Amino acid sequence: MEDDPEVNRDTLNSHILDLCEYEGRLYSIPTYYIVNTMIGKSEYVGTKQNWTIDEFVDRWNAMPAGSMVNHSLTAEYIYYDVLRANTSAFIDYDKFETHFDHPDFRKMLEFCKGFESNMGQKLEGAYDQSRPNLVELYRIWGYNGAIYEDVDYANNTVGYPHIRDGEMTLVGFPTSDGRGAYLNGGGGFGDISIRANISEDKQEAAWKFIREFYLEEFQLENFAQANEYTDHENGQPAKTWTILSGFPINNAARKTTAERFMSGYYDNVNYTLSVQNKVCKDNLTQADIDFMDDYVSSIDRWGAGTDRELFNIVEYEVLAYLKGEQDIDTTVDVIQNRANIWISEQM
Repeated sequence: MEDDPEVNRDTLNSHILDLCEYEGRLYSIPTYYIVNTMIGKSEYVGTKQNWTIDEFVDRWNAMPAGSMVNHSLTAEYIYYDVLRANTSAFIDYDKFETHFDHPDFRKMLEFCKGFESNMGQKLEGAYDQSRPNLVELYRIWGYNGAIYEDVDYANNTVGYPHIRDGEMTLVGFPTSDGRGAYLNGGGGFGDISIRANISEDKQEAAWKFIREFYLEEFQLENFAQANEYTDHENGQPAKTWTILSGFPINNAARKTTAERFMSGYYDNVNYTLSVQNKVCKDNLTQADIDFMDDYVSSIDRWGAGTDRELFNIVEYEVLAYLKGEQDIDTTVDVIQNRANIWISEQM
């Protein structure tokens, strides 16, 4: 990579590469990346971009009567997006350690338990977007994430505040160290690696293949997919875009996506792969682009995916706790013990 004129630390996002290093070595490179954070109205969550668990609880206690967390008042719904989405914070794959006995995990689990359990069933009114809401999961796949879609179901109106203007705040997940937001690889290409214990010739051949995934042309082509169709109202050809992969790690490709958003090139983006389900507006400015770049640069945590087997271990015990089938001590102890056994078997 150091000798490659097109794919190197100058042409790729160096901050992302730094986060993916382990003991000074880069074993894999993500092709794209996304932001995992939480968002709330500043009048409820304040204006600080990250918060502690105590600040999270204090803000909740100050909410108006009838308010919700993640548009819900049931324990499972709140757990899913406030704690489960942050599972990677309690796993250290580099050291083969799990930390589900950390006070952060216990305290947030106890917070979730303070709400009614749906006992595995969806309750009537369990998800309601018409009432005051403290915070919700916010995954950002591209620069249009700098504009929030604020739907007021009570008045049947939609607003598009720019996050940088202060009406909304990206607060991350509540953690004691305030490092709540995290980045991870996006899209269907994931992180790509070359084995270190093969010959130099084979490493060179492997690099010649995988470097193609990091070139500007490839990253632009696979950032978003055009969907062409006929508008049923006027019979005219129409086109929407589906964001596929998250921010390109190639600097030139990422800059071009920013320019395309500002020019209206990606108008009517269909967010089929994100939780936002919003239509992109064409009023992004350079200030919005700079805000998002600064926010990404401020995030110093890379969240690896959670193995399905480990995920099921945590999920089974947590749901048993939320349904009242076991206490918090048992839940934490069993998760930590089972998770430690699992991760030790991966060494």
